[in-house]
Amino acid sequence: MKTDPSVTIQIRGGIGNQLFMYAMVRRLSLVNSVPLYLETHSGFQGDYFQRDYGLNVFNISGYEIVTERRSNLRRRGTIVANRMLPFSRRGFFREEPGRFDQRFLDLKVGRPVFLEGYWQDERYFADIRSVLQCDLKLLRQHSDAHESLARKMRGSESVAVHVRQLQGPAGIEQPSDATKSLPGEYYRSAVQRIKERVPNPEFYLFSDSSSVAAIPGADESLTRIENTGPDAQYDDLFLMSQCRHFVLANSTFSWWGAWLGKMQESMIVSPAMREWGQLVQIPDEWHALEWSRKNGLSN
Repeated sequence: MKTDPSVTIQIRGGIGNQLFMYAMVRRLSLVNSVPLYLETHSGFQGDYFQRDYGLNVFNISGYEIVTERRSNLRRRGTIVANRMLPFSRRGFFREEPGRFDQRFLDLKVGRPVFLEGYWQDERYFADIRSVLQCDLKLLRQHSDAHESLARKMRGSESVAVHVRQLQGPAGIEQPSDATKSLPGEYYRSAVQRIKERVPNPEFYLFSDSSSVAAIPGADESLTRIENTGPDAQYDDLFLMSQCRHFVLANSTFSWWGAWLGKMQESMIVSPAMREWGQLVQIPDEWHALEWSRKNGLSN
């Protein structure tokens, strides 16, 4: 059992979720100069999409993998007990969804600290952006074809368009908080906004579904990115981050593609926060489209 100051976070969800969790705990570890642990077991038990730990492909180091096997009863007791302590003396922190807690930025870690939550707000780690950009480079070498395409993307007014249609295993009920795919009218409006601001845009379609082949309003200059195999999502993330502009799905995967790739001149169009299953914070400089599924776009 650890007794010296350290930070541990439960890793769960898809790659986008895992990147938020890593970024949060990376900053806490860095500013406090304490060891970093990633708990990679409990968060994937019973995962609807059968996901697993996926951060080992990135250029992150200086951490250890641990497993947490406390019973649910003991875990609930820990949560209740910690709520009775002053914030600075707690050893367990569970995120309050949708609420940014400024206190974490000044937290002095003087004991083993364990965190649970999604932490989907760049304010938790914006001040270590350069560190994360280095950490989140892929370890493996990219193919010649991908390097060539990346150079083309960086040298043009490239626009990454992400369409998310994630499906779980057949016969298993989808979680109630799972996000719904965005309608074509969202993409039509987002593409139009890009065209109004960006001269000669070149659109690149990224999707987890091979059935998606077109984007409303972008047909004349659309390239479908079709990566396959076990590393497809990492190839997609790499190429997405090489683009200059972005049209996001309600997916933390494309959120990170945009965050890692954005430049000063980037235009990033996103669905409004209500369209995200988890309460993701959209940076102020991004363009959020308000959407009513009953009445259509309102902004």
